[in-house]
Amino acid sequence: MKKAFLIAFILMSSYSFAQIIKEHVQWSYSVKKINKTEAIITITAMMDNGWHIYSQKLKEGGPIKTSFNFQASPQYDLIGETIESAPQIEYDSIFKMDIGFFEGIATFQQKVKLKTQDPISVKCKLEYSPCSKSVCLIPATEELDILLD
Repeated sequence: MKKAFLIAFILMSSYSFAQIIKEHVQWSYSVKKINKTEAIITITAMMDNGWHIYSQKLKEGGPIKTSFNFQASPQYDLIGETIESAPQIEYDSIFKMDIGFFEGIATFQQKVKLKTQDPISVKCKLEYSPCSKSVCLIPATEELDILLD
């Protein structure tokens, strides 16, 4: 009985902690078709006041950068890299380097070449590290299923 209670407590605590992470950064997306064969996916992160995430373009040895992993598909090709809005840049005395980060709102855009006119789903797994001035939470992942119709 004690083991079952302990396992239930651990699972509930893990779920609660995961909810805390997701509460500080909310993700959304939109799609804009440029023409019949190209579209731009815009992924937006909205951070709570006092929280930030890091740029995709950090040097090795720094904090965990935001990353996007788009699932390969025969229905589309990625065109170029994911482009991000301009980050704030500050020197970080812990990592001893300049670090780019976002507060408030950050946008990321990925251009895709469509190989079909049928509706398709673009799956993207993103990883990020939500931080405040005093603490960084464990890295979080978000899975997006982006419909292009």
